[in-house]
Amino acid sequence: MRWLGLTGAAVVLAGLTSAWVIATEHQAPPPHGVFAVRHPVAWSVSTARAPELRRDALRRAQLRLAMPERPVLDLAVAEPPLTCRFLAKAPQGTTPKFDCVLDGGEVIKVKYGRDPEIPAEVAATRLLSALGFPADRMSIVSRLRCHGCPRYPFMAMRLIHLAGASAWFPPRGYEDGYSDFHWAAVERKFSGVAIEAGDDEGWGWWELDATRSNRVSGRPRWTATRCVCSRRFSPIGTCGP
Repeated sequence: MRWLGLTGAAVVLAGLTSAWVIATEHQAPPPHGVFAVRHPVAWSVSTARAPELRRDALRRAQLRLAMPERPVLDLAVAEPPLTCRFLAKAPQGTTPKFDCVLDGGEVIKVKYGRDPEIPAEVAATRLLSALGFPADRMSIVSRLRCHGCPRYPFMAMRLIHLAGASAWFPPRGYEDGYSDFHWAAVERKFSGVAIEAGDDEGWGWWELDATRSNRVSGRPRWTATRCVCSRRFSPIGTCGP
């Protein structure tokens, strides 16, 4: 009976903890504004030819947009406080993050918590942009107010996904609450058409190394960028293209 009681208490505690994680931090009505997602230009090709055209696009990809005569490093990494609406998606990776939409329809990715990846990515993207390489723009906000966000959105969506309750959770999160995130990183995607085919999103270094047209004198011409990005700025190996 004692073990049964302890098991019951543990279950109740786990349930209360999960409910606290999934709940919003504060109660308030949603903000005024247009928070409908503004969808980017679609890569409209047939499903059958998508993988072939994707490989062709990677073969012809340019490494650098332009070589500046005098690279200027943009050190204005701080942004004023932002307000957004939560977008519920299945969690990916290990860094706490979530997507939300700003007033006007722009979708941003927010990374929060004490993680060395956050300042590393901000520094890496600014340096790569200064050197003429295409890169997402990342900055730091002192406070981001996310309406509809659970208190810990990354953990909450993982719990909801593991419980098989993703269909139950509203796509915009809660309608009557918000959570604040301090000193979070905001990622804005590089302007362009996403090369996606089926479940393939983005690209990997191995795909570029595998294409013959991307080799110069038998060596991949992407090696230097890969070294700078993955070793100098993100030693934990999470910096991707």
